[in-house]
Amino acid sequence: MIPDILLILISAGAILLLGQRIWQKWTIAKALSPLPGPPSLPLIGNLHQIAQHVHELYDWKLGNTQIYGQTYCLRVDLITNGSIFTSNPKNLEHVLMANHSNYIKPPMMEEILQELLGGSIFNINASGDSTASWKFQRKLIASLFSVNSFKAWTDTVFLRHLNQLVASIDTNLNASVDLEPLVLDWTTNTIYEMAFGSSVDMDAMHQMHDMVKEAGHLVFLRFTHPWYKFFKWCMPSEYRIKQVISTIDAVCYATIARQRNAAAEQSATKNVLSEVLRRQQEGDTEFPITDRFIRDMMMGMFLAGRESVGSGILWTIYCISKHPDVEAKLLEEFGTEPITYEKANGSKFLDAVIKETMRIFPPTPVEMRMALNDDILPDGSFVPGGTMLEYSPYVMGHDATRWENAEDFIPERWLKMERRPTAYEYPVFNAGTRSCVGQQVALVQTKIVVSTLVQRFHFDLVPNDAKPLYGVGLALFPKKGMHVIPRVRSVS
Repeated sequence: MIPDILLILISAGAILLLGQRIWQKWTIAKALSPLPGPPSLPLIGNLHQIAQHVHELYDWKLGNTQIYGQTYCLRVDLITNGSIFTSNPKNLEHVLMANHSNYIKPPMMEEILQELLGGSIFNINASGDSTASWKFQRKLIASLFSVNSFKAWTDTVFLRHLNQLVASIDTNLNASVDLEPLVLDWTTNTIYEMAFGSSVDMDAMHQMHDMVKEAGHLVFLRFTHPWYKFFKWCMPSEYRIKQVISTIDAVCYATIARQRNAAAEQSATKNVLSEVLRRQQEGDTEFPITDRFIRDMMMGMFLAGRESVGSGILWTIYCISKHPDVEAKLLEEFGTEPITYEKANGSKFLDAVIKETMRIFPPTPVEMRMALNDDILPDGSFVPGGTMLEYSPYVMGHDATRWENAEDFIPERWLKMERRPTAYEYPVFNAGTRSCVGQQVALVQTKIVVSTLVQRFHFDLVPNDAKPLYGVGLALFPKKGMHVIPRVRSVS
C-alpha cells in the first residue's frame, strides 16, 4: 500500500512540475508574441536557424536587427524560454545599470560554463550566495590590473615576452605563418606571470593553446545546441570536453602547487595567486577558499587575459594590414626609436585604430542576461520574467543607423567625434556594474604589442581578399587562424 501511495505522490509531483513548466512557457510565449522576429517552427522555435548559422551567428543577428528593428525576439521552444535581443543603448543602460539587479547571468550559462569556469567572477552573479566571492575576486583582480601596477610590469614581463614574440616571427620571415598561436603564446606567458607568478614551458604552452581553443569550441556548441543536456550520455563532444578540462585542470593545479611551495620557501613573488593562497592559509575571508575556487579564479583571469587581449591584437593587425594608409600614418607616428609604454599609450591615432578595430571585431561579440521578474524596457518592450535578454557589441558596432559607413574601417572617425559613445552605445568592455575591470590595461597591452610589431614588420594577409569566417569559441577569432607573410622593415 505504502509503495503505491509513494508512486502516486511522485507521479502527481511530476505532473504538477510539468504543468507549471508548460504554463510558464505558454505565458512567456504569449507575452513575447507582440515582438517582431524571424519566423519560427512549432516546438523548436528558432533553434534550427541558430544551428544553421553557427559560423555567421553574429552577422545573422545583425541581419535580424536590420529586418526587425533594434528590439526583436527569438521564440519559446521546448528547451528555452525564448530570448529578447536588443541593440538600443537606452535599453542596455536600463538592464546593466538602472535595473541591473533584475538581470542576472542566466542559470543556463552558468551550467554550460561550469566545467570550464566554475565559480569564476565571469560565471557567477554579484548578488545572492555569490556576493562575497564576486566582490573578493573583483577587488583582487582590480589591484592587479590598475594602471600603476601595469606600468611596473611593462619592462619586467611584457617587453621580455614581446622580444620572444618578435623572435618567433623573425624565424618565419617571408613565409606564411599563423599569427594566432604566436600572439596567444605572448598573452599566455604574460597573464600567467603577472597573475600567477609562473611561466609556462613550451610543451605546456602548446598543450594549453590547443586545449583552451577546443574547450571554447565545445562550450560554444552547447549554446547553439541547447539540447545537449538531454543527450550528454551519448554525445562524443561531451565525453571529449571532460578529457579537455581534465588536461587544463592538471596545468592549473600544478601551478597552484608550485606557488604554494614557493610561498613556503618565501621565494614567491607578489601576484594574485600568491595573495589568494595567503588568504586561504589565514582563513580571513567570508567564504571558504578551496583549491577548486582558486582554479576557477585562475581560469577566469587566464581566459580574459589570454583570449580577449589576443583577439584584439590579431584583429588590429588584420585591419592595419588591409589599409596601407593607416599603416603609413602609424609608422610616421611611431618613428624609429624603440617603443616604450609612454609612446604606445600616448599615440592618439593608435588609440583610434584599436577602438575602430574593436567596433568591427569586438573580442566578446555577444552578451546574455536573464530577467528575474517582469519588466518593461525604455523602448516599451515587455520582458517576462524567466526570459533571456541578449545584446551584441558586434551588432551595435555594425549598425548603419549609428555609424556612418559602418562596414568601413575609418579610425579617423574617433578623432573627429564631438562626443565619444557611452559604454551603452559601445559596450565592447561591457557596461554598468559589470564593466570590465581590466579594460584600460587590455588597451595598453594591445597598444604595446601592435606598435612594436607594426614598427618592425609589414604583414601580408593570406588570403587578402576574403572576409574571414569566425570560429566558434568564447572570444572572436578567425575560424582558420590568421595567416600572414611577415616582412621585416629594418634590423633593430
